[in-house]
Amino acid sequence: MSREQITPRDDAGNFLARMAIEAPSALIVAEAETGTVVAVNEAATSLFARSRSSLIGAHQTELHPPGDEPQRRKGFDAVPTDRRQRVYADEEEAVRIQRGDGEVVPVDVWSTTVTHRETAYVVGVFQDATDRLERQERLERQAAAMDISPSGIALLDEEGDYTYLNEAHVTMFGYDEAEELLGGSWRQFYDDTVAEHIEREVFPVLEAEGTWDGELVGQQKDGSPLTQRVALGVLPDGGLACVNIDLTERERTRERIEETRALVETVMTAADRESVIKSVIDAITAIVGRPLAGYWAHDETAEALVPVEVSTQGTDIVETVPRFEPDASVAWEAFERGEPRYCADLAAESAAHNPDTPLGSEFIVPVGDDGVLIVGSPSADDVPVEDRELIVIIARHLQTALTLADRRRRLQDARERIAAERNQLKQVIDTVPQLIFAKNSDGEFILANEAVADAYGTTVDDLIGSTDADYASDPDEVEAFTDDDRRVLETGEPLHRTEETLTDAEGTERVLETWKIPFSPVDGDDEAVLGVANDITELTDVQAELNRQRQLTNLYTVSNRVLQASTPSDAFEACVDAVADVVSNDQVAIYARDEDDGALRRRAVADASTSSAFPTRIEPGRGDAWRAFGSDEPQWIDGDRFDDQHRGPAADEVLAVSLDDTGVLAVSVADRDPELESFIGAVGRQVTAALTQLRQQRSIQSLSDDVTESRERAAQYRSLWEAVVGAVETIADARTIDAVYDAVSTFGEDVAAYAVVGTYDSVTDRVDPTVVSAAGGPAKLYERDERFPAVVAGATDTTQHVADDATDEHGAWATQLLYFGYRSSVAVPLSHRGTVHGVAEFASPRADAFGADRRQAVEAVAAAAGERLSTLETGGQRTDAVTFDLECRDPPAFFPDLPPDGSVVVDQVAVGGDASLLLYGHTDGYTVPTVRSYVARTPGLELESITKRDTGTHEVELQVVDTPQTDVGTLLDVLDRSETRLVGARARSNAVVFGFRTRDPTQIGAVRAQFESRCGSCSLVAKRQAPAEGTGSTGRGRAAELTDRQREILESALRQGYYDDPRATSGSELADRFDVSSSTLHQHLRAAEAKVIREFFDE
Repeated sequence: MSREQITPRDDAGNFLARMAIEAPSALIVAEAETGTVVAVNEAATSLFARSRSSLIGAHQTELHPPGDEPQRRKGFDAVPTDRRQRVYADEEEAVRIQRGDGEVVPVDVWSTTVTHRETAYVVGVFQDATDRLERQERLERQAAAMDISPSGIALLDEEGDYTYLNEAHVTMFGYDEAEELLGGSWRQFYDDTVAEHIEREVFPVLEAEGTWDGELVGQQKDGSPLTQRVALGVLPDGGLACVNIDLTERERTRERIEETRALVETVMTAADRESVIKSVIDAITAIVGRPLAGYWAHDETAEALVPVEVSTQGTDIVETVPRFEPDASVAWEAFERGEPRYCADLAAESAAHNPDTPLGSEFIVPVGDDGVLIVGSPSADDVPVEDRELIVIIARHLQTALTLADRRRRLQDARERIAAERNQLKQVIDTVPQLIFAKNSDGEFILANEAVADAYGTTVDDLIGSTDADYASDPDEVEAFTDDDRRVLETGEPLHRTEETLTDAEGTERVLETWKIPFSPVDGDDEAVLGVANDITELTDVQAELNRQRQLTNLYTVSNRVLQASTPSDAFEACVDAVADVVSNDQVAIYARDEDDGALRRRAVADASTSSAFPTRIEPGRGDAWRAFGSDEPQWIDGDRFDDQHRGPAADEVLAVSLDDTGVLAVSVADRDPELESFIGAVGRQVTAALTQLRQQRSIQSLSDDVTESRERAAQYRSLWEAVVGAVETIADARTIDAVYDAVSTFGEDVAAYAVVGTYDSVTDRVDPTVVSAAGGPAKLYERDERFPAVVAGATDTTQHVADDATDEHGAWATQLLYFGYRSSVAVPLSHRGTVHGVAEFASPRADAFGADRRQAVEAVAAAAGERLSTLETGGQRTDAVTFDLECRDPPAFFPDLPPDGSVVVDQVAVGGDASLLLYGHTDGYTVPTVRSYVARTPGLELESITKRDTGTHEVELQVVDTPQTDVGTLLDVLDRSETRLVGARARSNAVVFGFRTRDPTQIGAVRAQFESRCGSCSLVAKRQAPAEGTGSTGRGRAAELTDRQREILESALRQGYYDDPRATSGSELADRFDVSSSTLHQHLRAAEAKVIREFFDE
């Protein structure tokens, strides 16, 4: 400290001079009365990070943070009273100082009061408490960790008495409070034997090494054993630190593992499924300790989980063991998903099988596709995680064990089945008379039946392991058998001996037919020979007699088959097949003389694969085959001289027999045989007789068929023309168009299976059926926009005939007819003088139903109908409206020079203002630029709008204005005077078809003349009765009688979107189009709307 006077008081300077300048702790001296700092040492300047000059003269409260001023002033004032005061940084009123750099530091302060020269001073010693507080906090955390550690932790003094135990250590030994154990010895936890072991074995190691770690068995408060792992360490004061880990759960887990391992060994070797499942249920009950344990298997037939095995306690709890069906239980959900399901609170499960179940919790584990394993308890949440994990492991082993049990069962079944089959096979082969045997490569018998043993005069058991040489009496036979066996083994090919001898035990020589094949025994590695032999000794004695009988039988068979043949080809085939069977030779052929060129042509062979043995053609007079033709006797011919090209069978001889003047029968044989020659000659005579009989029958049948055909054709003509006459008479008497249609339809039903009659609209190019003979037939296809034969008939005024083999433009229609069961159709126009009044189409299931005669009859009826319809429509007696179509050409009116490859279809026509026509419709095949360009260069035609409908098709609105070229005003006057309305049009590059509706058919000529004045030609192409306006597909009657003006305005408003929401056009815009005032337009609309609505409700 400075020795000079630093305060206003002289006594203070002398006092400060005596203080130790080098004191290690920070010293602050302040007047007790004023609190002014009068002296500081070097340590104070370091602690406060301030210079001495900034400290001296400052008030003591300035040494602390501003917030601490009231508390520090109070403490400072208390020092003179108490004389001495000590305050630590971790107390409730802790002391903090504020350093010159602003850092706040906790300090421990010791204060006292001294008086010098009647002045009281407070001397404060300040100690930085930061490190002490950190150490104290670290110790507190360690203590807290010890308290909450799951391992038992205890401290003992050097006498071995407990001074500290954490809660885990206390509860581990079954106590509630540490106070019960503090001050007690460690020996209270161990019996005498373990205590002696600790003193004898543990403490010496602890003393030598300072630590010990190992397992000890202690005693809990209730006396039960406690296996624990103990770690001991010597403390600096001579005491001990002890850490204990409870190993009881580990031991329990070890026991569970051992029990599970034993269970696995048991179930893996169990005899059957029932034993596997019972062992698992018993083991789970013992290991897990839950009252309910059971297995439910999946019954595929009943589609349910059915109980197989349930623990005894489980059946006591649930009383009636349930079965679980789909969508009716938690168990089925777990099985279907293939995932374990734990229900901690079964009562809260909505999918529980029994809402009133006595179980509180259950764990369900699927066992593959076999079933489910269920463990349950009456208590809620009573299957802990470790138990569930163990149950899942057991379930996996159960699945494997069940699979093994099933495989063992199937293997046992297979073994039993094989044993039974072997026994049955042995009984069979011992019963059959054939000799059946198998020999290995050493010639030893490994299989033989009773027939073999009898032949060798021994038993089957003695024969096995022996060879032929052990029993056969003829060495040559043994050698022959051995050579054949060796040949089969070396080549791997079967061998067939038609005859070989075996001398049996009685010395009798038997004749055998033997088959030998390679054979691989199931229970051996070597290849073997399997043989079967038939004893044919008795057969050989009668073979000759059988051959003779066979020839006679086959001669009868040939005669029978040939005489029953219906054609020469059938006779030839029957002959060669029968002869080939008799002579055991496939090289048999028959040649017939060709009436055109006289050559012999091969007509039949016994086997097509050997047909090349005989040439297909022998020229007239060439080869020895012609020597037999026409001869009365059979001829033997060298095979290479059969024809002049030296073509013939490879055999030495060919036996040829003449079939009168028809042909030659040829048989290839190795040697000449008189018996065969006699037989073939007899066959030749039988074939000749059969051919003569066939020619006679064919002549008689031909005459009979001609007579029958003539009668049938005459009957058909008579029936057809009677139908024509009846139809024409009915048509002539008809007083209505409908009556004409009915007459045509009735005629169609007489000559075909199906008939439809309808009107043809040349504007829309469609047929509208009016009368149909049967619902659901081909007429319903007319709704499509396609050029069916009926449409083509109406458009071209020609008859269209379609058969099921059609490949022209009507090929698709022929296919569609087949769908309805028809194979042909004919469509005819009902026209008169070029005007089509309707179309009729008839269909038949016969492909040839509409020949020339029948088509002529159909056309006659159609012509009569067309003429009558023309009379009815123009005769003046009708008051109903009619529609008619005019086709204009060269150039067509309104649409001259229309570009090719497209068309314009007008669906609606309205009369606008200033003598103009508004046309609404669509274009096909034109682009938007093409349409705009055409309208721009065509006088009198204006494009109001164009909108794309789909590819190549556009909705259009056109206006035809009154010009010298169009003269629309005059046209409208003519239409108005004749009560005729233009209703549509179809325009092409070379013609336009206009559709009209009129109430006065006599005015058709005037309308035609008006149009003809604007183009090169104008013809009437169709006329028909008009349907009632407004009659739609709903079947309602005649609609409201609107005036033409009301209809035009109403249809235009609907088409232009006046009734859309929002409106696409306004009333004023519509009024401008029709050149009327807005009020007039709305008057027309209201009148039309009222009529339509009234008509709707009146219906």
